[in-house]
Amino acid sequence: MVIELSVRRLFCDNRECQRVTFAEQIDGLTCRYGRRTPVLQRMLAALGLVLTARAWCVWRCCSAS
Repeated sequence: MVIELSVRRLFCDNRECQRVTFAEQIDGLTCRYGRRTPVLQRMLAALGLVLTARAWCVWRCCSAS
């Protein structure tokens, strides 16, 4: 599945403002400085946990012999 998302980049004209550009955020789909959606991040974390548990079980079974 591919989601093509376009967000607005906003510019601040105030010279005293520390931030020059701002990116539009979409609740539940984007987060600041994020390269993955929150859903994808949770899926990757769950996958990592499953693979770690599987590797531990294989190691435990092989080292018991």
